[in-house]
Amino acid sequence: MIVRFISKCKGIGVGLLAAILIIVLTYLGLFANLLQRLEYWALDYRFRLASKGTDTSEIVIIAMDDESIQKLGTWPWPRSYHAKLIDILNQAKTKVIGLDIIFSTPNPKQDHYLAEAIKNAQNVIMVAHPMMPTQMSFTRDIMTVDRIQCPIEGVAQCARGIGHIAIAYDNDGIVRRVPALLRTKDKTLLAFGIEIALIYQGEGHRRIGLDRDSLQVNSIKIPLDSKGNMLINYTGGPHSFTEIPYYRVIDGEVPMDFFKDKIVLVGFTASGLSDSWATPFINQGGMSGIELHANIINTVLDRGFFIHLSDRQSAFLILFLGILSGFIFHRFPRHGTVFLMFMTALITSASLYLFLKRRILLETIPLLAVLFTTYIPLILIKNKEYRMEIWKRDLEMSMVFKIGEVIKDSKGNTERFLRSVCDLIKKLARVDVCCVILIREEKKITIGEGNQKISEHLINQEIVQKVLQTGKPALTDKDRKTSESTKAMYIPIKSINNIYGILFLERDGPFETRDLQMTSIFTDYIALILEECDILHKAQEVYIQAIRALDNIIEVKYPDIHRHSNQVTILAEKMAGILNIPQDEIKVVRYAAILHDIGMIGIPEDILQKSAPLTTEQRLHIESHPEMGIEIIRPITFLKTAIPIIRYHHERYDGKGYPDGLAGDEIPVGSQILAVADSFVAMLSGRPYMKAHSIEEAISEIERQSGSQFNPKVVRALFQTLKEAESNG
Repeated sequence: MIVRFISKCKGIGVGLLAAILIIVLTYLGLFANLLQRLEYWALDYRFRLASKGTDTSEIVIIAMDDESIQKLGTWPWPRSYHAKLIDILNQAKTKVIGLDIIFSTPNPKQDHYLAEAIKNAQNVIMVAHPMMPTQMSFTRDIMTVDRIQCPIEGVAQCARGIGHIAIAYDNDGIVRRVPALLRTKDKTLLAFGIEIALIYQGEGHRRIGLDRDSLQVNSIKIPLDSKGNMLINYTGGPHSFTEIPYYRVIDGEVPMDFFKDKIVLVGFTASGLSDSWATPFINQGGMSGIELHANIINTVLDRGFFIHLSDRQSAFLILFLGILSGFIFHRFPRHGTVFLMFMTALITSASLYLFLKRRILLETIPLLAVLFTTYIPLILIKNKEYRMEIWKRDLEMSMVFKIGEVIKDSKGNTERFLRSVCDLIKKLARVDVCCVILIREEKKITIGEGNQKISEHLINQEIVQKVLQTGKPALTDKDRKTSESTKAMYIPIKSINNIYGILFLERDGPFETRDLQMTSIFTDYIALILEECDILHKAQEVYIQAIRALDNIIEVKYPDIHRHSNQVTILAEKMAGILNIPQDEIKVVRYAAILHDIGMIGIPEDILQKSAPLTTEQRLHIESHPEMGIEIIRPITFLKTAIPIIRYHHERYDGKGYPDGLAGDEIPVGSQILAVADSFVAMLSGRPYMKAHSIEEAISEIERQSGSQFNPKVVRALFQTLKEAESNG
């Protein structure tokens, strides 16, 4: 079904297949690594464009950097330091404090200081993360793990909330997304940055809803991808947020009002202690984990969410573009490159506009891949079609020349022409069997194959009937009962109005489109020749009717001449056959014999019926009857070849005849045959001026004139004809 559709609509078919291929590769995870990396590169380029001029003043990072390690000592620091930091931030009326520090082991001497500070602040958010190794799975697009590391219980109970710090990175190692939710056996945690943003905006009591493509937390709707991840809307590269060394806050070097009503994140940036993540701004260096969380917070606060097109929407776009591009590339091949460039620019511009202005994530590489995957095959197909067209034209010119030679060699003989064409096809197409099945008067005639069994088998096949009825070529395997490994091809021989038969080809190997195209050239010319033969045959019928009309005129006016012409015609035809004259020339002899005395119509009856010797003037009048006959039949084009035979049928072999005194082989063979037959029949019939001879007398006279008046070979043909007639009774 698909193959038939593609053969009819090549452009749309190729575009559709290209679109389906890209959809399968993309959404089944089989997308080529190079193309996926190109998509990531395009996405990162849009991130870099979107990051300019973003306000980050609401978020401050207190960095546990290398300088702080030098001032406060090696890690881990006493937890009293963290308690003091929280108290300072609480006094500064910081709105939310995010501690990106795992307090996983208890310290009884200092834990109560930390717990007390967290309890007094009432705005501290702490972190938890999956423990490695862990079993990870996805249930309803939520990442689920079996083990998670949380803060010690006494400290965690005092915190305002806990968020997970699991990070999702793509297969190129770049962090672009964060799992919105993390589920364990007994709890579900929001991402650390999302949790902080919600607390900052006063979203205390939560109503969490999760559907196929979004997370709904109270009034905030966060779009998610197919794996439950939120795309991070980066504000910029590393160090885009205000960073203050940890020790400066502890030492009181930072004014208290600097932290008022802000989100303060506390985390590592010191080398060897902090994580370094690759982001779309990898050219600017790695980004610490605390900076990633700051970007997540800023994404939620600004509602800078990116809308992901659903799989169905993306698939529809890819299918539509594939069909459209396939149609354009195939229908308007000269403008294909222009359309390709235009669509490439349009898709690129549209993806940038949607990303920057509408925050809609349109994947560009699958769409561009559909364009090029459709364009390249169709260009190759068009190029092949162009080369095939050139090849076909060259072949046609060659075939015209060769078929012209075949027509010339066949000399108007249809059967000889068809056999010669079959021989030519066998050489050019390298086939084992080639024959023509002609339809003649509702009968099938096979020409070109000598094996009668094969011919009968071909004629009786149902496939022949089907090709004759539909007028369409057919290919088949195991076509002959005598050979199970052969392949056969049936090509109708048809003109605009008629189907004349079938060209049958057979060989061991399979037939290709080129074979069909080449043989179609032959069938076109065969049909042309057969159509011309039909026209000629119909014209001949008209001419024959004209001859019969002339013959009827002679019969009415001169019954003796009519009987004489009929007898001469029968005798001349048989003699021509004995002399091995071609069949088409025998027809000319027959027409000449019928009409050889038609000029007698112009001779006065008193001269024709005169029994006394003719005067010189009267004899000249009689001898002019061939010229008179020629003038009567000259307008009939079909009888043009009979004119010389009629004109010279009174010439003598020794050159003493009339009208031109031709001798020997100068006299047409048909005229020599007609001269012998005419004289023999005239002697048997008698004339007003001459009594009738017996057969023996006539034969004796003809034999006596052999070599002088008549050609000896023609005379022998007469005697053989008479002998065969006598033996047949």
